[in-house]
Amino acid sequence: MVTENFIKENAGVKIVNIDTLNISIGSGLIVIKALEYIEEGKDFDEIVELIQKDIKRSRVFFAIPTLKYLVRGGRIGKVSATIGELLKVKPIISVDNEGVYYTVCKARGIKKAYEKVFEEFLRFIGNKKFFAAVYVSGNDDSVKEVQKKYLEKIKLMENCRKIFEGKISSTLTVHTGSGLFGIGSLLIE
Repeated sequence: MVTENFIKENAGVKIVNIDTLNISIGSGLIVIKALEYIEEGKDFDEIVELIQKDIKRSRVFFAIPTLKYLVRGGRIGKVSATIGELLKVKPIISVDNEGVYYTVCKARGIKKAYEKVFEEFLRFIGNKKFFAAVYVSGNDDSVKEVQKKYLEKIKLMENCRKIFEGKISSTLTVHTGSGLFGIGSLLIE
């Protein structure tokens, strides 16, 4: 509706709504790649086609330090969360090709969960060239150190073409709490 109204008021403007089937980090990498296509002089239709392919080559992995916010948001049940918290189980979450969250694997303890996020990222990229983004939520120094550690590891990888860092927006933090750690990637070849 908004697009249609905008086009009516702005004749000659071409707009295509694209669902990246991803969350902030993954969507952001797609936007960065779209800007590169524009700078390369690709035409509108070619960019749309390339972005559709890029969506399938993008993946995000993240770990959440506590399950209580997932319970509050109705994402998991109280019993599952209570057992998970007692056992210190931390899910490693991603988004599938349909745009649906799923648990990739689980780790016991947050440090192991952070390592698992990195392992899943490595499994996804293989030896392909990629863009990456390492994001965290909150202002805790320990999670900032984790971010710095993995940024440095990724920067040293020969197949890394660009890397970004940042903080998860407060909108997403409502669902996860402080201390989220995630790595997003976009395969570029």
